[in-house]
Amino acid sequence: MRELPYLIEKNVAHLLLKMESIFNVPQRCIDELVEELHFISLSASGPLLKDILRSCLKKHNCEVDDFIISEMATDLCKSNPITLALGHNAPLSTSYKRREYFKEHFSMVEPIEYILSAREKRSFQYVPILKSLHEVLKKKEIQDLLRHSSEADSRSDTHFYKSFHDGIHFKNNTLLSENNPAISLILYVDDFEVCNPLGTSRKKHKITAVYWVLANVPPLLRSSLTSIYLAILCKADDVKKFGYSAVLEPLLKDLASLEEEGLYIPSLGLRVKGTVYCVVADNLGAHSIGGFVESFSSTHVCRFCLGERSQFQIP
Repeated sequence: MRELPYLIEKNVAHLLLKMESIFNVPQRCIDELVEELHFISLSASGPLLKDILRSCLKKHNCEVDDFIISEMATDLCKSNPITLALGHNAPLSTSYKRREYFKEHFSMVEPIEYILSAREKRSFQYVPILKSLHEVLKKKEIQDLLRHSSEADSRSDTHFYKSFHDGIHFKNNTLLSENNPAISLILYVDDFEVCNPLGTSRKKHKITAVYWVLANVPPLLRSSLTSIYLAILCKADDVKKFGYSAVLEPLLKDLASLEEEGLYIPSLGLRVKGTVYCVVADNLGAHSIGGFVESFSSTHVCRFCLGERSQFQIP
């Protein structure tokens, strides 16, 4: 019973975090919601709770002074776990306190700022992939999927292609095929505009993002937004100016550590190695990260078929 108030508090915190991170509710709206919920649980519920107590005591033929009933109702409102969690000095009362609560009680991996140019105040944010992987692999469900994918690889039929694990590139990768289990990662690179892409600010606030997906999970789970994790955020102009080598440096260091040293998972009792299986991007992103020309008005616009632009119009 002592743990119940903490569990209720944690569930309320989890709800507020989902509103912020999944449903994109502004902090100002969450603050207003917290204030209203606190008022409802503490003050507005008092008279109703008092009537419920009086009715229940009368039903069981218990004669209790009205002052005592009022005091009981007040104490119940004040000791309500929701009231204690959302009060003025409570751990979830303000945006700052909620952020500190999330850091302490939830598996939160904070981004690290890397300076590209201190003089020009140019930097980017990197969410350490090893720490993120460590938190993801704490879940028993993910561990089971990791083991299951490795066992399925060893039993895979060479005559059928069911996933990328059946391809020759995967089987020829000694790190992925010889380590059991092994972590397979898919990187995704894309640019997005945080302002109206059709307005006058087009490209002014363009951001380059690098995401990663644990490829050991089934394709159905891979396509879920909750399975896609952020690695890097950097202004597109800074990527062009300083190059991908500077922006991807911390990510590549962590990936090299994953390949050479691996990641120790306490619950499994072993060190798991892994690497990037492939990099996914649209045409512009693939040309950018590969060092190709980012214009598609030339004669050869496709790096796969090598067809000429004039041939595309021939039926």
